[in-house]
Amino acid sequence: MQKKIFPMLALLCAVVQGAKAQNGWSVWDGSEKSKPQHYDSYAGISDVYVINNAAELKYV
Repeated sequence: MQKKIFPMLALLCAVVQGAKAQNGWSVWDGSEKSKPQHYDSYAGISDVYVINNAAELKYV
């Protein structure tokens, strides 16, 4: 049963991503970069950048 879950999950993710692209949902095209938020302290950890999307990850 476990061997079947991963391919099914991967297929589901691919279908959802395709549906997002076809319905005009926001899909990152890889070209834009935006700066992630920087916090001096976040959840008890100091000097943290919070990355919320792929564009912010590309910035880093």
